[in-house]
Amino acid sequence: MSCNAPLTGRWTSISCRRGPGFPTRVPYLAFADNMLIFARFSSKGLDALANIFGYYQSCSGQKINVGKSSFLISKWATEDQCAMVSSKLGFQRQGFPFTYLGAPLMRDRPTCVVFDAVVAKLRARLLHWSTRLLSPGEKLVLLRHVLTSIPMYVLQVLQPPKAVFAKLEKICNAFLWDKSTETRGIYWMAWEKLYYPVDEGVGAKVLRKYELSLPLCSGLLGHGDDWRRLGDELKSKSSGVLGKDLSTFGHPPAYVSGGIFGEGNWKIDRLREWVPAWVIHLVQDIHIYPDQENCMVWLGSTTREFSLKSAWATIRQHWEPSQVDRMVWNGLVPLKVSFFVWRLVHNLIPLEGRFSILQSTFSFVSSLLLAWFYSSSGGTIQHIRVVVPLLVLWRLWKARNNARFDSSRFEATTVIVMVEQVMVSWKRPPPHTFKLNTNASVVHGRATGGGVLRNSSGRLMFAFYKEFGDKEVLVAENLAVLHGLQLCRDRQIQSLLVEVDSQALVQLIHSARVSKWPLCNTLHQIRHLLASLSSSVSHIFREANSSSDRLANWRRGMDWFCTSPQQLSSEVGQLFYWTLGRSRRYDSTMSIGSVLRVLL
Repeated sequence: MSCNAPLTGRWTSISCRRGPGFPTRVPYLAFADNMLIFARFSSKGLDALANIFGYYQSCSGQKINVGKSSFLISKWATEDQCAMVSSKLGFQRQGFPFTYLGAPLMRDRPTCVVFDAVVAKLRARLLHWSTRLLSPGEKLVLLRHVLTSIPMYVLQVLQPPKAVFAKLEKICNAFLWDKSTETRGIYWMAWEKLYYPVDEGVGAKVLRKYELSLPLCSGLLGHGDDWRRLGDELKSKSSGVLGKDLSTFGHPPAYVSGGIFGEGNWKIDRLREWVPAWVIHLVQDIHIYPDQENCMVWLGSTTREFSLKSAWATIRQHWEPSQVDRMVWNGLVPLKVSFFVWRLVHNLIPLEGRFSILQSTFSFVSSLLLAWFYSSSGGTIQHIRVVVPLLVLWRLWKARNNARFDSSRFEATTVIVMVEQVMVSWKRPPPHTFKLNTNASVVHGRATGGGVLRNSSGRLMFAFYKEFGDKEVLVAENLAVLHGLQLCRDRQIQSLLVEVDSQALVQLIHSARVSKWPLCNTLHQIRHLLASLSSSVSHIFREANSSSDRLANWRRGMDWFCTSPQQLSSEVGQLFYWTLGRSRRYDSTMSIGSVLRVLL
């Protein structure tokens, strides 16, 4: 009804012209129960709007809230004109700026005052949390996913002044370093340096970079270094596959003449008449597919399909890859531990005594971590050997603080015990015993499973991967255990220890509970095989069950079985090698002793 009203002449909508072409008339904008109606001022138009409002209320049974509705009119309008609108519609006049769908709208260039509500909302969310009750890791989670997502929709719709971004980033930085925004204090690192990816920084967001989002989506012309870099990347990483119309994607497009290409091949004889021999070799490398449509290829993505995310990743600032930072942010330790070690290697921890005398703290601690990592060949970032020095540094820091502030006695044996308590690793079974580790995975309804059997010396007996079809996670876990036990039965393997990382599955097997079909049948077979093979099942942490987890997530497409590490894939094979604990021996006394002398 409201769309047809301007066409029938009941009211005149506003024309919006953008670029060449005919103007576009915008009668209204609507979202849920919020509506903006655009109209020119006239007595007949106001009467038409009032009639439409009344007709809508009588048909829908809904009543327009006059107290929450308002009208906006030009600042050059007279008092009589404002009174006419108010009397005919019953609304009160409102001025700019006003908020619609959470975003402030204004006529002129946005000022800092317009975004005071966004700043106040972010500050209120921060003050709601007590920084003394949150660990640095918990603060990072809030800053990454919760706090910095609050103003995103406003920053993408509008283009705030730089002072607004500076104020928002200062609030986030003060929250991270437990400072007050009202008083001066030490911020151990600028927010811009925290912005880089997790491998080199902490993965924080620089809010001012999001002002590129909306102009990029709407096709507006942008200016500045970021836009120039983005344009250069788009040109350098865009290519195309020539199809049946034999044209390129240039502006204007270039066409391939039928005289030099035909029947799916280049006409070399004709090319020799126009270009030298070295050009002909380059032309022959260009393939044309006359039976397909032209398609654009974006080299900035592994899928070769263009996306704003991949385009932004090409121009986002990056530091040179650092092996130390990859060790620190490996995801296997709590964020608070990673954040502490990151501060330690970047000399962001205030300490007194001999530690403050060192002039190269970063290189010193980094050299300890690198020496530990390269003390044995074949290790990966995800291996437990990389986690050990991080836990040692964290427990040394905790013991140092307890000795200084709680007057407790510092003992190296206590630190070692505390580190060993949080270490999770695969352990070899007792002599003359075998250990079977299984796991399952369900992705998009497709269930797969994998498992590894090893003897008491850690030697691989067999490994398997199996497809289960459309199954639930718990059913897939049961089927993986059942398949592994059946393989052991066929090879007459007794004295078996079975480990899975599903606590629910272990409880189901140990209990005499009858589950739903077909899980009850699978559980019955598992219990029977465990009894006949003199076996038992127990729970293991996921981190120590990595080999079977990698096998379950292999997505090979067909069942697979092997009896030697050489048959495993490179990724699974390397991880399996390290879970056996076959790394050469190393002397860590010098490394840990050096850290002890520094921190004390």
